[in-house]
Amino acid sequence: KAQVVFIPFPVPSHLVSTLEFAKLLINHDDRLRITILLMKFPHTTETDVYTKALPKSDSLNFINLPECSLPPDTKPNSAMHAHIEAQKPNVKQAVSDLTAGEGQHGHLAAFVVDMFCTNMIDIAKEFSVPTLVFFTSGVASLGLNLHL
Repeated sequence: KAQVVFIPFPVPSHLVSTLEFAKLLINHDDRLRITILLMKFPHTTETDVYTKALPKSDSLNFINLPECSLPPDTKPNSAMHAHIEAQKPNVKQAVSDLTAGEGQHGHLAAFVVDMFCTNMIDIAKEFSVPTLVFFTSGVASLGLNLHL
């Protein structure tokens, strides 16, 4: 089996799109095992409600990353980026744990990161695996963004 690690942006709309894409991949190829690393913004519970409602599967695994606190001097307009950056050590540890048990999880094949989590590409480079960026909006939105 091949292990693919997904890192969605921690808001419900991005999580739902990412999970639907992951389920399509699993249904297309039963050799894939997908692990979704779930980050949480402090004091939010929306992602928990959604992930707990999903049926259990051997091919789809969730890892809840510990919450990170931001430094008190973090500016509000950079809080999301700072939060994602603060999660890097937790992501690295979670992936290290996955690769340590390669026999049961399969070899690490790739990272799929949300368009707002591209700074996690550095972690994928450390594990020498390719990274794919997942654009959670529709193709018309992507086309408009590229045009602008």
